[in-house]
Amino acid sequence: MNKNIISVIGGDLRQVYLAELIAASGYTVFLAGTENCPYIPDGVFMTDVRSAVKFARSVILPLPATMDGLLVNAPFAEGQIHLNDISPLIKNKKVFAGIAKRLADINAIDYYTDEILLRENALLTAEGAVAQAVEQYPGKLCGSVCLVTGYGRIAKELCKILSALGCKVTVAARSENARADAQKADVTAIDFKELPAIAGQFEIIFNTVPAPVITDKIIPLLLKNCFIADLASAPGGTDFPLARDYGIKALLLPGLPGRFSPLAAAESIWKAVLRSSADI
Repeated sequence: MNKNIISVIGGDLRQVYLAELIAASGYTVFLAGTENCPYIPDGVFMTDVRSAVKFARSVILPLPATMDGLLVNAPFAEGQIHLNDISPLIKNKKVFAGIAKRLADINAIDYYTDEILLRENALLTAEGAVAQAVEQYPGKLCGSVCLVTGYGRIAKELCKILSALGCKVTVAARSENARADAQKADVTAIDFKELPAIAGQFEIIFNTVPAPVITDKIIPLLLKNCFIADLASAPGGTDFPLARDYGIKALLLPGLPGRFSPLAAAESIWKAVLRSSADI
């Protein structure tokens, strides 16, 4: 085991850029579980999972590390990477992972608890959501009438971007404190119970609530060309089959930073890993 060797396993483009950044920092880096990725990083040794972790001191798993608690999140891998298979291999390694609580039998440092990373990831997610809206909505985004459901980190960044683009933004939130915060940011804020009365005016909806909020009480009232961007964790907060029945485009959009700004996301993750441990 060499303390200057780090293995990066699985993940999307964020992990591939992360491996390249770590190599540029002077470490020897083995990358596995990204065989089908179209981007080839510089200075990185591409290998299989077993070889990647054999001599490494530290292992970095993706964000999120797993979607189901059974497999490593590895969309570019040639085959599935089972957590049960890699658990004994990395038992004595220093392991870093995003949303590590899903890793039942692996003791890992969760870099996604880092507050700076959470803020930066929220901004990148909001940027990606806006990019999707430009691509999917048949009208123009600038000046459009938008609904943002929830008012957490991602929603706040969305409101800033949309307001800067001249959009008319309304926030729907259950919490009175959240609505008050939105109003302080010069955004119209309403309770969800008020939403049906004005649902028909929205051209684009951004959902950030991981619970059913865009349902049969809302969808039949929406404009035909309304686009719903659901940013909540799976399964989202939208009744997708019902939206489809009404001819309304609704997409669940996980991992937007990995699709639209993987390098920036990788930089944020690497800094969070460094902050999480004095000795990696």
